[in-house]
Amino acid sequence: MDKAIYDFINSPNTFDFIIRRTDYLDSFENDKNIMVSQTLKGRYDLCYTDISYLPEIQQILGTSFISSTSILLGIQDTLHLDTAGIIPVQYQPYLDLKGNGVIIGFVDTGIDFTQKIFRYEDGTSKILYIYDQSEKSENPPDGFYIGTEYNNEQINKALSLENPYDAVHQRDISGHGTFLASVAAGRSDSYDFS
Repeated sequence: MDKAIYDFINSPNTFDFIIRRTDYLDSFENDKNIMVSQTLKGRYDLCYTDISYLPEIQQILGTSFISSTSILLGIQDTLHLDTAGIIPVQYQPYLDLKGNGVIIGFVDTGIDFTQKIFRYEDGTSKILYIYDQSEKSENPPDGFYIGTEYNNEQINKALSLENPYDAVHQRDISGHGTFLASVAAGRSDSYDFS
């Protein structure tokens, strides 16, 4: 990657945002010195610009490109699922309604990959990849310029160590990402809140 681009992306004066791609946005990006690093799923631009442009961008595009409201979900329980008769239906072997083979991606504060709720019976991790954008860029995923990507093999190797964080440095300091991942994709084990 060009050093000037790398320095710009990692500058404390650089603001990044994601916005849905439109014809208007294409011309706006060129006029307002917005760098588009890539288009995600053919619809969303991952953009970078100088923080000084933020008020102008907000005025022209509105605040829809900023995710300003968190959605919080309650703790999983099965009482209502049992009452509604959903649990017996989920456990019908011929319906395959337990989410096997489904891959879910989370963009959040991280994930505590050491928790047993994210491990199979043999101790290996359910997590296929962790993309940590909070640390120095050591191994960014293809097409990305920042962060470090850890794959399932690296995560499993880390889990075999006395201190897993020596190998996989990513930590979920706030716990929000871990919580949401546990609700959506955790195993039916107890969660260790310690």
